[in-house]
Amino acid sequence: PTITSRLQQTLDKLQKPQTESGRFIQAAAWWEGLKRSYQGRKLEFDAPGIEGGMLLPKELFDSGADNFIQNALRKQKLDQAVSIRVVFRCGETVELSVCDTGTPVQAEVLRGLLRGPVQSDAGFGIGLYQTARLAEISGYSLALSANEPGRVCFTLKGETRRGSQA
Repeated sequence: PTITSRLQQTLDKLQKPQTESGRFIQAAAWWEGLKRSYQGRKLEFDAPGIEGGMLLPKELFDSGADNFIQNALRKQKLDQAVSIRVVFRCGETVELSVCDTGTPVQAEVLRGLLRGPVQSDAGFGIGLYQTARLAEISGYSLALSANEPGRVCFTLKGETRRGSQA
């Protein structure tokens, strides 16, 4: 029932992408909100530069950050030595990366990861699949940018928009 429910939510979102992905937020405000929501957790946050006036699709970045961070936190819960680093760059392009020092994604999970639901030790990969589809619809890309022992990174990137209000 849980899988069916999550898949239905994904299908609903994919059927009306223009409404779901149409809300934008100032990049700096989004970054501050993300840091606040994970305050007190063992996470390192780094934003080498956020240009003023840049807008992000809020739902996409909320979904991406939450999925990436929650997956890394699950690893950290099993192994307290796992460190997590969240990096946000925002200029003409925007890039959000969440890297952890845990174990890599298993080969059998990699085959379907981001292309559909995949069963893993921690779940079914539905959140990552949903975020990958939303990224694609919004003109962004989502990738497992590193997958080796001690360095596993998920990255969401694309072009930013200039604007004054979300």
